[in-house]
Amino acid sequence: MRQINNIRLPQPLENVDQEVLWSISLDQSNILRSITPMKNLSSFDGENWNGDWLSPMGVDLQINGGLGISFNDLHIEQLPRIYKLLDQLWMDGVEAICPTIITSSIYSLRKSLEVLNIARKNKKEKSCNLLGAHLEGPFLATKFKGAHESKYFAEPNLFELEKRIKGFEKNISIVTLAPELLGASKVIKMLKKLGIIVSLGHSSASTEESNIFFQQGGSMITHAFNAMNGIHHRSPGPIAEAIIDG
Repeated sequence: MRQINNIRLPQPLENVDQEVLWSISLDQSNILRSITPMKNLSSFDGENWNGDWLSPMGVDLQINGGLGISFNDLHIEQLPRIYKLLDQLWMDGVEAICPTIITSSIYSLRKSLEVLNIARKNKKEKSCNLLGAHLEGPFLATKFKGAHESKYFAEPNLFELEKRIKGFEKNISIVTLAPELLGASKVIKMLKKLGIIVSLGHSSASTEESNIFFQQGGSMITHAFNAMNGIHHRSPGPIAEAIIDG
């Protein structure tokens, strides 16, 4: 049995003023077996973490690649490097990622989804998990295109959606779009039906348009404050609406 003492654990916001240090016990498989509040360090044997944090591993919802590879343009030959990246992320404390593909050609998008699907099926244990992809685009506002290539933008409709995701519906977790675009409502409805999270991003949506988006089932904002209208006292915008909606 391994004992680790003098550690901090995440806690609800209402308890942040209560400074509590803990002692935990791990078995031979490093499975946590007990958590005990500490009152006197001298009464505990084992490792002393000097108040360091012990917390769950991270989940990254927007990561575009790493170690020289881009999720935007994957090829089957890059599988070993993908596995190496997943190992590195695991060692860095990241438990799972949504590999993010920004606006690109339909061919590149579908090829990347195919390679990610293969990587997901063959990933080893004790390595970062590949969740469904995060598609950032192509239904975005030109005004807030950022680093996206507008030549690959498309008007939101079910036909354009199907061309990109047909056959990969279960391999996609998040789609970022601009809800103010004509036709976006039908795309949002379809994505929700497929169980895909819809996020507002790269958008010029007004307060009213943002409110409608969240009423339709939108449940996330992609890189808040970046590539969207900010908070103004006369026009609160998408960020304020997201806070109000919860």
